[in-house]
Amino acid sequence: MNTNGQIEEATSTHFESLNHLPVSLTQGQCVIHQHEILICGGYCERRCFSYHTLKGEYKLICSYPENVSLHGHCVVKRVNDKNPNDISVLFLCGSKFFKRHTLIMRYVSVWDNDGANIELDSQRDYNKWVPLTNSEGKPIVIGRPDDDYVGVRALVGGSENHLLFITYPSKNIDVFDLNICQFIKHDTLPFYYAFGGHCFVAKRRNDKKMCEMVVFSKHTGISITYDEVNNSFTAHSIQVCTTLRPLNQYAYIYVNDFILIFGGDDRPVIRASNSVYRYSMTKDKWMKFEQTLPIQLTGCAGVLSEDDLFIHIIGGSDGKGLTSTHLKTEVKTWMKEEETEIEKQWNVEETEKIEIEEIKHELEKIKDELDIRKLKKDIETIIEHWMKPLSIQLGWVDDFNIMICRYILRKYFKPLHVVQRYSCSVKSLQFSSNCTKLVLALSDETIRILDAKQETEIQILKGHSDFVYDAKFSLTGNMVVSGSKDATIRLWDVKSGSEIRILKGHTKGVTKVNFSPDEKIIVSSSQDQTIRIWSVQSGKETNILKGHSSVINDVQFSPDGHQLLSASNDETIINWNVSTGEIVKKLKGNLGSVYKVKFSPDGLLFASCSLNKTVQIWNVMTGTLLQKLVGHFAPATDVHFSSDGKIVISCSMDNTIRLWDVKLGVEIQKLEGHSGYMTGLDISADGNRIVSASNDGVSKYNYNYNKAIAKDDYNFVLGSKKNYITHTFSQFICLFLKLFQSIFE
Repeated sequence: MNTNGQIEEATSTHFESLNHLPVSLTQGQCVIHQHEILICGGYCERRCFSYHTLKGEYKLICSYPENVSLHGHCVVKRVNDKNPNDISVLFLCGSKFFKRHTLIMRYVSVWDNDGANIELDSQRDYNKWVPLTNSEGKPIVIGRPDDDYVGVRALVGGSENHLLFITYPSKNIDVFDLNICQFIKHDTLPFYYAFGGHCFVAKRRNDKKMCEMVVFSKHTGISITYDEVNNSFTAHSIQVCTTLRPLNQYAYIYVNDFILIFGGDDRPVIRASNSVYRYSMTKDKWMKFEQTLPIQLTGCAGVLSEDDLFIHIIGGSDGKGLTSTHLKTEVKTWMKEEETEIEKQWNVEETEKIEIEEIKHELEKIKDELDIRKLKKDIETIIEHWMKPLSIQLGWVDDFNIMICRYILRKYFKPLHVVQRYSCSVKSLQFSSNCTKLVLALSDETIRILDAKQETEIQILKGHSDFVYDAKFSLTGNMVVSGSKDATIRLWDVKSGSEIRILKGHTKGVTKVNFSPDEKIIVSSSQDQTIRIWSVQSGKETNILKGHSSVINDVQFSPDGHQLLSASNDETIINWNVSTGEIVKKLKGNLGSVYKVKFSPDGLLFASCSLNKTVQIWNVMTGTLLQKLVGHFAPATDVHFSSDGKIVISCSMDNTIRLWDVKLGVEIQKLEGHSGYMTGLDISADGNRIVSASNDGVSKYNYNYNKAIAKDDYNFVLGSKKNYITHTFSQFICLFLKLFQSIFE
């Protein structure tokens, strides 16, 4: 068994595989009744079954009527207070696009009833889905004409078990009184994204006239309390852990004031998960377990046994097709307090991610200017609690450094100004390696070289007869190479602005060009589906690499010059050996067209961006996907690593630049300013500046303000006693104190 198989086996032994379902099922809806699990259909599956938890067998109950569409439906159980053996199951489904139904099934066991002795009413239909009726016997349909019940979730509560709480897209919650068959309350929940197929549970309370519920969907969690006496809602937000946010269609159950979540998928790229999460409602704390489901599942259903001892996971898709999976696990397995080393590490990383997120939100609120008063107050608090004069202990310094690093010294950028405005589209741009120049490729058939400090044009290079798609400096900055829609590559002398030579061979537009690190060869990619290698000295074509089946959008050298990465509209990324021209690895991962690829500075990772709006980080050697960065609302068009490899910067057709933490996979900052979709960006080698371009003809700088406020060394006076900066403090404390002094100057 391979390593992955061993890990999966070791972390999945807490699940028992039961007899398979009679049918393959996804988006199933289930309720528990004594020793039975009632499996009330699934997506496009009309049949309903009872699973006997003691016998381990299934029996058919009934089927839904033929005119009922099962798509995102919901079922809830209502118990007869006078006879707990007598239950009704309520069915909700429909929208304005297909017929809405509200059905009810009064259930009696299809087994031997275990001595329940339910007195059957000859006037009622049992174990059959029939329309819900009011006291006059008239059919009623719960929901207004425009309500969308696809992905609806509901639960029964209230002092008399008579209130139906309904949450449904896009962000709605209703209260329906089952006794009078009327809506008595409607509200809109403060969700950022529309929800559907979400987590919706009720917390057990002693006060039956107060119903507390929790909703989780994507990035948002809401705790809702309904006051039955005043018919009112109160709500407060709950932070959802970052690794759960991409997931949808997961199974969930509520037990012992915990919410347990199993599986799910990260749409729109449907990739099933095997993760298990726990949220403590009393401690407001998340845990991601090292233990996992034995298989990846999405669209599965979770059911808690009536004695609260076992959890059943039923049906779902493994990302490839529907399954008939039925798993069982003990509740006590997931109630543990001690954490494994992997779980502790997840908690550490999650804390870092939340801290980054909080800083990002603060920056978004303050826009271009620092909130000096808030920062001053924070610094005063830090000084009061961490740096009381003459009482600094060496053991505190590391903790102090960590706090300062996280809160103050992360690299954040703010829009500075427009560098140049053109009447045509800027197709690409790049800093020279010494950060003194910029080269721009434009759709007006020219290449422009700018002084990066003075922001003035030094050279205008003319010679192409169509759009210039790309232009790049050599490492020394003495030459520029350009590629054009005219199918030619041109080599230019930067100092004189003269054309050195023309490289011909491509039969269609040249989309990307690059010098090798030693400046001896040039690589180019083209709409003709080939990559070509050229000698800088002779201008001759030395190799043609074939392997893509559509337009190649990008090609990049590795830092050592031995490998190439190429990105194509054929939805693949290819790793090539430069000397042999052979394919080392071909990657395909539901990406859509891949627009750009970029090696990390150490050559161990690479980033890609694509049509599916995501940025991906990969391991070069293994080809495994390490991070999928989600945040852009339109296709991502360019991506770069910072010089230290810790940050990835991307731009998109949503007109934004986003900065991401490579290790944690979270967004650090969002930059806005362009009016047209963004075509490219670059970050200077010193990490101080980002320059961006778009089809609105604008080239902009974004400046790192943290480095801007750092000053020369000095002596700092704290309070009434002098405390001089010495080698005892690390550079982080020095920088922090410099920042502190700059605020009060």
